[in-house]
Amino acid sequence: MLFENLVSASETGAAGEITPAEIYYLAESVDDSLVKMYQLEGTYDKKRISNNLRPRNVFEKALDVTEKFNMLHNHAIDRNRLAEASKVADMSRVTPADTYAVLSLIKDYMTKEGVFAEYTGEKSPKTPSDVFHLMRQLSWRCSEIAKKKGIVTNWASPAQVYESAVTTLMPAVQAMAGEAGLKYEDYPFPRQPVSSVVPRYNYNLLCHVYNNISKYYMYKKGNYEPVVFLEVNDCDDISPADVFDLAQIVASELRANIGIRPLSPETAANYARWKESHAEILPGHVFRLIQYNFILSKKVLEGRSEQ
Repeated sequence: MLFENLVSASETGAAGEITPAEIYYLAESVDDSLVKMYQLEGTYDKKRISNNLRPRNVFEKALDVTEKFNMLHNHAIDRNRLAEASKVADMSRVTPADTYAVLSLIKDYMTKEGVFAEYTGEKSPKTPSDVFHLMRQLSWRCSEIAKKKGIVTNWASPAQVYESAVTTLMPAVQAMAGEAGLKYEDYPFPRQPVSSVVPRYNYNLLCHVYNNISKYYMYKKGNYEPVVFLEVNDCDDISPADVFDLAQIVASELRANIGIRPLSPETAANYARWKESHAEILPGHVFRLIQYNFILSKKVLEGRSEQ
């Protein structure tokens, strides 16, 4: 399998090549250091999202973690350095070295402050999926630190998921429809949310949207290997943070395949007006938005099957 070969190569690496294991244990060092620094308690016990993630998915999550860390520490990481580390010419060619460079900004700051503790335990080979799951843990740590510091954020909230879906998911699905010659109505940003929606519903629906998108890429490119998401059942504790983690994986796949697609000026203006009138964004708002993308992406696939 192509993906397994890529993982194997990235684990062993050529001389001087950064491996997923090196990123993992750097992240482990940061995690251990944060626990000691803030006397954090609790264990991150979430199940994995997927077992076949790619370096680009990890890179996307590492940027999120680093931005959160920087906010918690009065923007101690130089913005120019962060911008440089986050800049990649082609998302489809992101390597573990790109992610290592981003996380090293956190290490450099903690080392300067004398609070960085290098991981000294036993080490083993790791995959990008291992690293991504640890990044989710680091993101959770950041949320715990924000609570301790009394810093109000929109992390782990439906608002964060909604923003990602509007700015990344919707333009990509609309671009698919445009390429397929499908006429569609723009999203009307309805005021009322769907009632009785829990994050698990949004999580499952977003998986279905990605499934439609991945089938489209497979038709179009022929060699696209979809990310396989692990099944979520009624017993799983799914939070808005989990939905956002899933959205970040989808976002990195979209950028790798079609690049960044901006909202149309009219849609952007409509969204801005909608946000101004909504002090709180609920899971039911997110569900309506993801549902629009699901229906539109399904129509694109149905159109292809008729050709």
